This record gives sequence, C-alpha cells and structure tokens, in this order.
Amino acid sequence: MHFHWGLILLVTVIPAVITVHSAKNQQDDHGTRCHNVFGIYGSFHGWSGWSSWSKCSTTCGIGFQSRQRLCYSYSHLSCPPGGNDVKTCWSPCPGGWSSWSIHSCSKTCGGGIAMKHRTCTNPIPLFGGQACSGPHVTYVSCNTNPCQVNGSWSSWQVSSQCSVSCGGGVRVRTRTCDNPAPSNGGQPCQGISVHKEICNTQSCPVPTTTQPTTMSTTTPQKHHYVTV
Repeated sequence: MHFHWGLILLVTVIPAVITVHSAKNQQDDHGTRCHNVFGIYGSFHGWSGWSSWSKCSTTCGIGFQSRQRLCYSYSHLSCPPGGNDVKTCWSPCPGGWSSWSIHSCSKTCGGGIAMKHRTCTNPIPLFGGQACSGPHVTYVSCNTNPCQVNGSWSSWQVSSQCSVSCGGGVRVRTRTCDNPAPSNGGQPCQGISVHKEICNTQSCPVPTTTQPTTMSTTTPQKHHYVTV
C-alpha cells in the first residue's frame, strides 16, 4: 500500500500549530462558528461564545457597551471579522440643586422674612435619573437689627395757675418727648418742652389808707343855782 506522505504530514502537524486569535473591530451575529471549511491550506476557523457585555462607558448619559468572542484558527491565518460587538447604552443622570437664590427681606430692620429658592438644574435629571430631594423653597429671618425710633412729643399738659392774681404773672405748660421716646440712635424731639405765657396783667388796685377817728368827750358843766 502506498501512502501520500504530504497528507500524513499535514494531518500530523496542523493540530500542533493551532493558535487562538481575538477578532476585532467588526460585528457578526451568526452562530458560534464563522467558517467550517478546509481551504487550500486546510485552514479552519471557529468562534467561541460571546463574552458578557461590558459596563456602560459612562455613569451619566449616553455611552456604549461592548462584547467579544474568540476565533480559533490554524497556523498563521488571520481571523475573519466579527469578533467585536458594540451597542449604545445610557445611564441615568440624577438631578442636582442649583445654589440658593435669596429674595429681598420683608423689613429693613426689626426682623423680617426672606424667601430662598433653588432649582433642580445642576444638572437636570435625565434618562430616568433621580430627581432632587428636599424643598425648593424655604424662608429665613433677615434684618434682625433693631430699628431706629425717632422721638415724638406728647400732648401739652394743662397750664398751671398764674403765679400772681394781678400785675402780670406767668403760667406754664409742659410736654414730654415720649410718644415715643427716641431709641436705637433715633432723633430726639425738635422744639421746646416748656411754654410760658404772661397772665393776670391787669393792675392791682391801690390800697385805701383809713385815718383813725378821734372821739372828743365833752364833760357837761354843772351849773349851780343860788336861790334868793
């Protein structure tokens, strides 16, 4: 019997030179084997199963995922395309709060209220991301410094009695700066607190001088009569 030594050499040597290659940069959704033919050199290629998908390339927004499979080839022959698979993916983007914006205070002093607000725009939640938690409006106290109070006069009090009944006297009326009193650096009252006016200006009557009356007593003379 005659044997073909070249065929024997091919069958003997080929299993010893099997190499494993990873095919790249192409997509192939066929079965686990890409080729099952003996070419001119008796080449044979076979695919492994797909690996698991990689994690999404981004943690927020649109990215991609990839998976690979191995190509088993004989000798130095290159693998066919189809060892890499890529697809689009997206990850949820949670929302974030903007900085607080403070509105004007309701009072300039003495303690008021101011509104603060913020928006869920830093960033805006996308792709099913969690919305911001917590209130978007709150209120705070403001301008707690005490207010300045300017003084104001009370009403005038009833005038006093005139100091004299005639000849020109004085009567007085007063008021106080306590309606309200100045405080916290406020201005004092302007004007006078005491008002004087002349009264009973009529002349006083001149007093009459009375001379003491002298009573004269006449002693009656006695007459003596002589009887003849």
